[in-house]
Amino acid sequence: MTVHASRLPFMLDPLIAEAKRRMRRRRLLVAAVVVVALAATAAGVIASRSPADASVRVAGLSLPAGTRSCGYLGVGIGWRVLASSTSSCQSGRTFMREYIRADKGPAPTTFRGYACTFRVLPAQVGSFSCVSGSRAVIAISNH
Repeated sequence: MTVHASRLPFMLDPLIAEAKRRMRRRRLLVAAVVVVALAATAAGVIASRSPADASVRVAGLSLPAGTRSCGYLGVGIGWRVLASSTSSCQSGRTFMREYIRADKGPAPTTFRGYACTFRVLPAQVGSFSCVSGSRAVIAISNH
């Protein structure tokens, strides 16, 4: 005696296949939305922790777009150096090292073609800003 398993009617097979395809598409769409949301969150966290953004909040400076951190300069009281995207960090640190002469008296208002200003910011933080055309180098004191 042979027992045959009954199959679904022929008309239901294409409907089930279509339902499975739609389920796969929905899962793919949900996964894509999750990836985009995670990427947006990560970009927001990175942007909120960028050195230029932190300098604006801490020191009260308005920095040019594209300004990036160039590290610490151990001259005098210590300075954080920032440079515009049109200047290299190495040249920015070298410039500020020569400009901030702790034992030479007040810094000049023009130096190597840059127009420089000094500002006292909140919490007795000082800032040198030197600009020449599209290039900018900024030093913020560390206390």
